[in-house]
Amino acid sequence: YREETQTINLAMSSQKGTYGLTFDAHGGRVLKVSGTMNHIVPEGSRTDIALAVARANYGMMAGFFDFGVDEGDLRFRYLISLANGTPSREQLEFAMSMVLFLLDRYVPAFMSIIYANTPPKEAISSAECVAA
Repeated sequence: YREETQTINLAMSSQKGTYGLTFDAHGGRVLKVSGTMNHIVPEGSRTDIALAVARANYGMMAGFFDFGVDEGDLRFRYLISLANGTPSREQLEFAMSMVLFLLDRYVPAFMSIIYANTPPKEAISSAECVAA
Protein backbone atom coordinates (compact mmCIF):
# COMPACT_ATOMS: atom_id res chain seq x y z
CA TYR A 1 0.00 0.00 0.00
CA ARG A 2 1.28 3.47 -0.93
CA GLU A 3 -0.74 6.10 0.92
CA GLU A 4 0.44 9.05 -1.19
CA THR A 5 -0.96 7.51 -4.37
CA GLN A 6 -3.76 5.50 -2.78
CA THR A 7 -2.70 2.40 -4.69
CA ILE A 8 -2.58 -1.25 -3.65
CA ASN A 9 -0.70 -3.78 -5.84
CA LEU A 10 -1.19 -7.55 -5.58
CA ALA A 11 -0.14 -10.66 -7.45
CA MET A 12 -3.05 -13.06 -8.00
CA SER A 13 -3.07 -16.54 -9.46
CA SER A 14 -6.04 -17.92 -11.30
CA GLN A 15 -6.87 -20.81 -13.61
CA LYS A 16 -4.56 -19.75 -16.41
CA GLY A 17 -1.84 -17.63 -14.91
CA THR A 18 -0.55 -15.13 -12.44
CA TYR A 19 -1.60 -11.54 -12.93
CA GLY A 20 -0.82 -8.22 -11.35
CA LEU A 21 -3.84 -6.57 -9.74
CA THR A 22 -3.89 -2.88 -8.89
CA PHE A 23 -6.51 -1.03 -6.86
CA ASP A 24 -6.16 2.68 -7.49
CA ALA A 25 -8.41 5.33 -5.91
CA HIS A 26 -8.91 8.46 -7.99
CA GLY A 27 -9.93 11.53 -6.05
CA GLY A 28 -12.21 9.58 -3.74
CA ARG A 29 -14.77 9.18 -6.54
CA VAL A 30 -13.67 6.08 -8.46
CA LEU A 31 -11.76 2.93 -7.59
CA LYS A 32 -10.00 1.51 -10.63
CA VAL A 33 -9.26 -2.21 -10.47
CA SER A 34 -6.72 -3.22 -13.12
CA GLY A 35 -5.30 -6.59 -14.02
CA THR A 36 -2.15 -7.01 -16.09
CA MET A 37 -0.77 -10.09 -17.77
CA ASN A 38 2.80 -9.31 -16.65
CA HIS A 39 4.02 -9.45 -20.23
CA ILE A 40 5.02 -6.65 -22.58
CA VAL A 41 3.63 -7.10 -26.08
CA PRO A 42 6.53 -7.22 -28.57
CA GLU A 43 6.62 -4.35 -31.09
CA GLY A 44 5.97 -6.66 -34.03
CA SER A 45 2.68 -7.85 -32.52
CA ARG A 46 1.28 -4.52 -31.32
CA THR A 47 -0.88 -3.74 -34.35
CA ASP A 48 -2.54 -7.15 -34.22
CA ILE A 49 -3.02 -6.88 -30.45
CA ALA A 50 -4.60 -3.44 -30.88
CA LEU A 51 -7.07 -4.97 -33.35
CA ALA A 52 -7.73 -7.84 -30.96
CA VAL A 53 -8.36 -5.42 -28.07
CA ALA A 54 -10.87 -3.52 -30.19
CA ARG A 55 -12.66 -6.79 -30.97
CA ALA A 56 -12.58 -7.92 -27.32
CA ASN A 57 -13.93 -4.59 -26.08
CA TYR A 58 -16.77 -4.44 -28.60
CA GLY A 59 -20.01 -5.08 -26.73
CA MET A 60 -18.30 -5.58 -23.37
CA MET A 61 -20.84 -4.69 -20.70
CA ALA A 62 -18.49 -3.83 -17.84
CA GLY A 63 -14.82 -2.94 -17.90
CA PHE A 64 -12.47 -2.78 -20.85
CA PHE A 65 -9.06 -3.82 -22.11
CA ASP A 66 -6.58 -0.96 -22.24
CA PHE A 67 -3.52 -1.29 -24.47
CA GLY A 68 -0.58 1.10 -24.44
CA VAL A 69 0.57 0.73 -28.03
CA ASP A 70 3.83 2.63 -27.48
CA GLU A 71 4.80 0.77 -24.29
CA GLY A 72 3.24 -2.60 -25.12
CA ASP A 73 1.41 -2.91 -21.79
CA LEU A 74 -1.98 -4.58 -21.78
CA ARG A 75 -4.46 -4.56 -18.91
CA PHE A 76 -8.11 -5.07 -18.12
CA ARG A 77 -9.78 -2.27 -16.15
CA TYR A 78 -12.94 -2.28 -14.11
CA LEU A 79 -14.26 0.83 -12.34
CA ILE A 80 -16.21 1.06 -9.08
CA SER A 81 -18.07 4.25 -8.27
CA LEU A 82 -17.29 5.56 -4.79
CA ALA A 83 -20.35 7.80 -4.68
CA ASN A 84 -21.30 6.24 -1.34
CA GLY A 85 -17.78 6.43 0.11
CA THR A 86 -16.14 3.05 0.59
CA PRO A 87 -16.80 0.10 -1.75
CA SER A 88 -18.48 -2.90 -0.17
CA ARG A 89 -16.75 -6.25 0.18
CA GLU A 90 -19.14 -7.61 -2.45
CA GLN A 91 -18.15 -4.87 -4.92
CA LEU A 92 -14.45 -5.59 -4.38
CA GLU A 93 -14.91 -9.35 -4.72
CA PHE A 94 -16.99 -8.91 -7.86
CA ALA A 95 -14.42 -6.55 -9.41
CA MET A 96 -11.55 -8.95 -8.65
CA SER A 97 -13.52 -11.90 -10.02
CA MET A 98 -14.48 -9.99 -13.16
CA VAL A 99 -10.90 -8.91 -13.86
CA LEU A 100 -9.46 -12.40 -13.31
CA PHE A 101 -12.23 -14.09 -15.32
CA LEU A 102 -11.71 -11.81 -18.33
CA LEU A 103 -7.93 -12.09 -18.19
CA ASP A 104 -8.27 -15.89 -18.08
CA ARG A 105 -10.62 -15.76 -21.04
CA TYR A 106 -8.66 -13.39 -23.30
CA VAL A 107 -4.95 -13.69 -22.39
CA PRO A 108 -4.62 -17.06 -24.17
CA ALA A 109 -6.04 -15.38 -27.30
CA PHE A 110 -3.56 -12.52 -27.01
CA MET A 111 -0.71 -14.99 -26.50
CA SER A 112 -1.79 -16.96 -29.58
CA ILE A 113 -1.55 -13.76 -31.62
CA ILE A 114 1.92 -13.01 -30.27
CA TYR A 115 3.45 -16.50 -30.38
CA ALA A 116 1.43 -18.42 -32.99
CA ASN A 117 0.59 -15.56 -35.37
CA THR A 118 -3.11 -16.29 -35.02
CA PRO A 119 -5.15 -13.58 -36.79
CA PRO A 120 -6.87 -11.26 -34.27
CA LYS A 121 -10.40 -12.05 -35.47
CA GLU A 122 -9.82 -15.79 -35.13
CA ALA A 123 -8.13 -15.48 -31.72
CA ILE A 124 -10.88 -13.35 -30.19
CA SER A 125 -13.66 -15.45 -31.74
CA SER A 126 -12.06 -18.50 -30.18
CA ALA A 127 -11.86 -16.82 -26.75
CA GLU A 128 -15.49 -15.76 -26.93
CA CYS A 129 -16.70 -19.23 -27.88
CA VAL A 130 -15.10 -20.84 -24.84
CA ALA A 131 -17.67 -22.15 -22.39
CA ALA A 132 -17.52 -20.21 -19.12
